[in-house]
Amino acid sequence: SDGESAPPIVAHALEDPHPLVRETAALCQRRAQEGPAASDHHFSNLATIEKMQSLRGVPLFAHLDPEDLEELAKLTEDETLIPPQVLCEEGDVNADAIFIIVDGLASVVLRSGDPAGRTIDREVAVLGAGEVVGELSLLDGSPRMATVRPKDGAVRVLRIPGHLFRSRL
Repeated sequence: SDGESAPPIVAHALEDPHPLVRETAALCQRRAQEGPAASDHHFSNLATIEKMQSLRGVPLFAHLDPEDLEELAKLTEDETLIPPQVLCEEGDVNADAIFIIVDGLASVVLRSGDPAGRTIDREVAVLGAGEVVGELSLLDGSPRMATVRPKDGAVRVLRIPGHLFRSRL
C-alpha cells in the first residue's frame, strides 16, 4: 500500500473516500519523502489544496465555501510566465481569462505617446501574490486597460479561462 511508510494519519487519509483528501495526503507524503528543499521547487505543479489556499486569499473568492473553492481550483491552470511574456496586453479585445498571482511580481504598464510621437511605457502599479488581473475585461467585455507582465523575473499565476469562470457565476 502507498501508506505503509507514511505516518498513520497520512496513511489513513490516502484511503479516504474524498479525492481532495487523498490528493492532499499524497502531496504531504511526497513532500516528506523529498525533503524541505524539494518542497520549495518553484516550478512544480500546485495541488488542488494549494490552489484553494491561493484562491481563498483573494477577496473576490474569500466568501466561497470549500466545495466551491475546490470546483474553482479545478478550473485553474497553473502557469509560470517569464519576460517577455505578458499576462495581458493593453487594448486586447479578445481577452478571455483572469489571472491570480501566486508568486512573483507583475508590472502594470500603460502606453502613451510623447510629443515626438514615440511610445512610452509607464509603470503604474506593481502587483504581487493574491492580486487579480483581468477581471473587469472578463466581466464587462471591455478591452484590457493595461499591459501586465512579469517584473524582476518569473511570475506564477493561476489562470481561469473566461468561459469557465462566467459559467460558474
